[in-house]
Amino acid sequence: MTAIQKPTDATERAPARLLAALLLLAGVLIGVSPLVGVVATADGSPTRAVTIAAFTAVLPGVLAVGLAVTRPLLGLAATAGAGLIGVARLFADLAVLTETDGVTRPELFYETTDRARPFATTAGGWLLLAADLLMVVVGVLAAGRLARASAEEVGPDGNDLFGSTPGATGSPEAFGDPSMDSPDGPDGIVASGFRGPPERPADDALVALSGPPQGRIGRNLPMIGVGFLGAILLMIGALETPYTGGYLALRVLPLGSSLTGVLAAVLLPMLAAVSVVVAAALTRPLALALLSGTALAAAVPPLTALVAVLTGAPTSVSPSVWWGLTGAVVLASAGLLARRRSSQSDWPDDDGRPPPPLMTAAAGILAVLAAVSSFAASRTALLQVNGTSPDDAAAALLAPVGPRFLIAAVPVAAAGVLLLVPPSARIGRAAAGVVWAGTVYAVAQALALRSKVVGSADNPLNADLPQELRRTWTAGPGLWLGVVAVVLAVAAALLAAVTARRAEQASLQVVLDDSVDRSRSIRTWTASGVTILTVIASALPAYSVGLTRSSTLLLGYDLDTWGVWAVALAVVGAVWAASLTRRPAVAVTYPLAAAAVVVQPLIVPGPVRDASGFAWGPGLWAGGILLIALIAAAPVFAAAARRVSTLDVATWARDLPDAVTADVTRQSKGG
Repeated sequence: MTAIQKPTDATERAPARLLAALLLLAGVLIGVSPLVGVVATADGSPTRAVTIAAFTAVLPGVLAVGLAVTRPLLGLAATAGAGLIGVARLFADLAVLTETDGVTRPELFYETTDRARPFATTAGGWLLLAADLLMVVVGVLAAGRLARASAEEVGPDGNDLFGSTPGATGSPEAFGDPSMDSPDGPDGIVASGFRGPPERPADDALVALSGPPQGRIGRNLPMIGVGFLGAILLMIGALETPYTGGYLALRVLPLGSSLTGVLAAVLLPMLAAVSVVVAAALTRPLALALLSGTALAAAVPPLTALVAVLTGAPTSVSPSVWWGLTGAVVLASAGLLARRRSSQSDWPDDDGRPPPPLMTAAAGILAVLAAVSSFAASRTALLQVNGTSPDDAAAALLAPVGPRFLIAAVPVAAAGVLLLVPPSARIGRAAAGVVWAGTVYAVAQALALRSKVVGSADNPLNADLPQELRRTWTAGPGLWLGVVAVVLAVAAALLAAVTARRAEQASLQVVLDDSVDRSRSIRTWTASGVTILTVIASALPAYSVGLTRSSTLLLGYDLDTWGVWAVALAVVGAVWAASLTRRPAVAVTYPLAAAAVVVQPLIVPGPVRDASGFAWGPGLWAGGILLIALIAAAPVFAAAARRVSTLDVATWARDLPDAVTADVTRQSKGG
C-alpha cells in the first residue's frame, strides 16, 4: 500500500472519508445502544451490560477511516467490505426486536434474576437496528464508488470489472474493422444465431472464437480457495452462541435459535464469499483492503465475546469464538495472494485452454476423502461424556446421528468415483456440485442433537444431582470428522465447478440461439415447477415426536434448519443448472443428484421411529412427490438439451491457410 497518490485517490478523497466516517458513526451508535437501554425486564429487575465490549463494533470504521486518510480508494474498499457484512449483522440484531428472550448478548444486556423474562424492547434496540441500516447503506454506496473508481484506475487498456474492454485481443477493435461493432456482429453471424457461411474471410471470426475469452478478469484460484476456506471457518464459528455457562443458567428453558439468527448465520459465509470473488478481480492493495474490512467486520461478534468475558461478563466463551477468529484471519490473509497488476496475462488460467486433468482428479480425491470422513463419523462417537466414550445409555441418545452420516457418504463417494474415471468426469463434476448438501444436513442434525444434549445437562434443575450422576459432554471424534467431511465436500464442489467452467470456456462449439429458444419454454416451466415443490417440501415437517417436529426450512430446533437450507439450495441450484446445460448426460445428472440429496431427510433413523409419540408428517408425502418429480424431470431436461444445436468452429478451418488451422487446432487441444 504505497503512499503515491493517483488521480482516482484525489477524486475519491472526500467521498471516501465521508463514507468511512459514517461507518465509524454506525459502530459508535452500536456501542451507545446499551447505554440507552436495550430491554426492560418483566419483574422490574435491573439489567446489566458490558458496554465496553459493544464498542468493538467501531473497529471496521477505524480501519476504514485510517485507510481513507492516506489512500481513499483503499478506504472505499474497506468500507464496502465491512458494509457487506452489515447485512448479516442486520438480521442478527433483528432478533433483539423480534425474539428478545432468546438473545445472548451480554455486551447489550444480561438479566440478574431468573424471573426477568419475558423482555420488552426499548429505545436502545431500535438504535441498534438503525446503526445496522446505516452500515449497510454506507457499504452499498462505497461499493458503487469503488467499482467506478477502480475501472477508471485500470484505464481503457486494462480489464474492466463488469464488461469487455476495447482493444482487447479477440474484440472487434482488434481487427481494425468498425463494422464489427454492429449489434448484428460480423457479417454472417447475428444475435439470433448463425445464418450461413460468412461473406468476409473467416480468419478474423475464427481466430476470435478460438482464442481465449476476453473482457474478463483472470480467476485467481489460490486466492479464491483460501478465501472460501475462511468463509467456511466463519460459518463454523457462527453455528452456536459464543457464550456458555454463567448467567445463562438463570434461563431454565433451553436456548433455541431464531429464524433471523439462522438467516444471519447463513448469510455470513455467503457474503464473505462474494467479497472473495470480487477481490479476485482487483489488484493486491484493493483486494487486501476489501478482504480486511470484510474480515474485521465478520470478526466483531467473536471479538466482542472475548472482550465481554475478559472485562467481567458473568459467563465464558465457547469454542465457536476461536473458529470465527480463525476464519477472519484466513479471509484477510487471502488478500495477500491477490495479483500485483491488473494485466490479464498474469494469470494463465483464463487463456482458453481446457483444465488440466489434475484438477478433476483433485476434485475426485477430495470427494472420496469427504465420503470416507462421513463414513468414519457414522462409526465413531459424536460426543464424549466426562472425557471418555459414552456408555450404552448415553450412546442411545446419540444413535440417530450415525445413519445420517452413513447416508450422506454414499452419493458423495459416487461423485468422487465418477470424477476419477475420465469418461464420466463431466457428470461427476455435476454430481459433486450437488451432493455436498448431504454432508451439511448430517452435520446440522449432529450439531442440533449436541446442542439439545448439552443444554439438558446444563439445566439448573440438574444442579442438585450427586456429583457422580452429573455428566459433562464434549465434542467427540465423530463430530470433528463430520465437520471435515463438510469442508472436503464443499471444496470438491467448488473445484468441480471451476473445472467445469474452464472446460466449457475451452470448447470451440458455438450455440445457435434459435435452437435454444425452441427448448427454453419447457426448461423454464419444468425448473419453476420443481423449485416450487422444493420450497413446499422443505417447509413441511417429515415427522414429529410428541410435540417436537422435524426440522424444516423455516422452523427447527437449534441448528438443524441449516441442513434443510443446504438441501433446498442445492436442489434448486441443480434444477436450474440442468435447465441451462446443453449436454444431455449432465442434464440427467443434476436432477438425479438432487434426488439423492432430497431422499436423505426422508430416511428417518430407527431410534427416532421407535421413540414414543413418533408420527409421520406431511413433509414425507411432499418430499416423496418432489423425489418423483426430480426423477421424472431428468429425461425432460435431457430431451431439451438434445434440441440445442451447436456449430464447431474448428470445422471452419478446412479452407483456411495452414497457419490459422494450426492455431485453431492448438487452441482446441489446450496448446
